[in-house]
Order: sequence, then structure tokens, then C-alpha cells
Amino acid sequence: ESPNRFTPYQIHLVSGLFFGIQKDMPDQYPFNGLDPYYLKYRPFYPAALFQLLKEKFSLDGTGRLLDLGTGTGELAIPLSREFQEVVAIDKNPEMIEEGKRKAESEGIQNITWLVNSVEQTIQDLGSFRLITAGSSLHWMDRELVLQKACEALENNGGLAIISGRSIWNGTEEWQKKVIEVVKKYLGEERRAGSGLYPAHQKNHMEVLRKSKFQDVQVHKIISPHSWTIETILGNLYSTSFASKHLFGQKLKNFESEVRKELLAMSPIGMFQEQIPREIILVWKRESR
Repeated sequence: ESPNRFTPYQIHLVSGLFFGIQKDMPDQYPFNGLDPYYLKYRPFYPAALFQLLKEKFSLDGTGRLLDLGTGTGELAIPLSREFQEVVAIDKNPEMIEEGKRKAESEGIQNITWLVNSVEQTIQDLGSFRLITAGSSLHWMDRELVLQKACEALENNGGLAIISGRSIWNGTEEWQKKVIEVVKKYLGEERRAGSGLYPAHQKNHMEVLRKSKFQDVQVHKIISPHSWTIETILGNLYSTSFASKHLFGQKLKNFESEVRKELLAMSPIGMFQEQIPREIILVWKRESR
């Protein structure tokens, strides 16, 4: 058994709000209740991403992985075969339960699932060969998380930050039309649960420059994806800016208007997108 094997302790929910979200926001987590939509309607990460991580970090089935803001395990589950042990952490218990069920259905037994705050937990989990954050780091206190992540990594271990693009900032004409309808019902500013999405943040590279990480690499992967009207609506309902409860009694009207606008653009209801993803890779190098 690995000397860094995580010893289970009492897992507890940490109160408080995400970095950047309005303090008067009643939701403690803007993704509450979204897990069924998240698992079903979020596009999967492409095989090219996992191949990139395997090659760049020489993954060989040994060592430990820590996945920050794991959601339903979109990174943790596919990467589990490349490590002896995986620790997947998220604040949302519903997301974690969905991830557990998916892992169990695939016969995966080497993932420890934790419901907790990343900022308050990293230092208690031992050391890792690789730490990943898939479209999650922007919800955290990035300076603090990067500091603690660097401390938790083995020498020559790495961090992979994966960023994607949601329908909100998509460039396809159908995406722009959908967001027009969202704004008509929910307002011009992007929502994050019952609050607002933090509008002015430094990009990840600016924050990384102040950290102790070295040897930064930036990779781009573009993958094709086909959408239907149903999967577009399902994807919207998986987001913090257009989850079902935000529409209240206007939900049916919203759905009808989205369907009408999309069918006007494509009578067969099929839409294409080239999904861009940015992957930032950094390493912890031993001091000389």
C-alpha cells in the first residue's frame, strides 16, 4: 500500500461562498441540483487531452492524482487507470455522488471521493504526482490553491489546468442566439446561481506568474461536437448561469422560445461546434 495512501477522516461540508460570488447570494454552491444535467449534457473531454497528459507527465499507472473541483469525475474517472490512487474533491455532495455511481458502474475502485473545500483540504491529503483542475480553478482562491498545490506535489510533479468555453461565450451563430434568449429572461449580466459571475478576474497565466511553478506550457485542443436542441437545453441547465430554477414559472416559455429560434436556424435541429480547450501545464522543480 502506498505510504501516501489517504486515511479516511470525517468528511464535512464547509460553509461559505465561492471566491468572487456576491456575498448576498443564497446559494452556497451555484451548481446545486445540476448533477444529472452535468453528467449527461456536458461534452466529454477528448481523447487527445488524456494522451497529452500521459505523454507530458509520463503517466504509467503509478503515483497519485488529485483532481480539484472534480464535479462528476470527468477527469478523475478517465485518468484513474493512469494512477495507483486518485483523490477527487468537490464542494457539491450531489456531484460527488454522481461521480461515485459512474465510477462504480465502470468497476473503478481506486478513487477516493471527498466533499470538502479545496482551499482547506489540500494540505491534509499527502503528496501527488499530478494535480488537475478542469474548468474549476476560476471558482477558487487561485493564489492560495496554487501555493498549496505546489506544496502538495512531488518534486518534478505537475499541475494541469484545463479551460473550455461555454455556450455563454461561444462564437457560433446559434450560440449567440441562445444567449440572447437567456439574457431576455435572466438579464444582461451572467448569473452564477442567484448571484452574478465575477466579471473581472486575472487570467490563469497572470496568477501563475506569481507562483512557484516553472516550465509553463500552453496547449490548444479543438474537438468537433454535434448538438441537438435537447442537448443544448440540457447543457444550459447544467450551468450556473441558466439552471432551471432561475427561470421559475417562465421556464416553459423560455424553452419554447429557444426551440423556435433554433428551428428557424436549422429545421432539422442539428448544430455543430468546434470546441476549443486550453491546457496549461506547469511543473514543480526541485530547488538547486
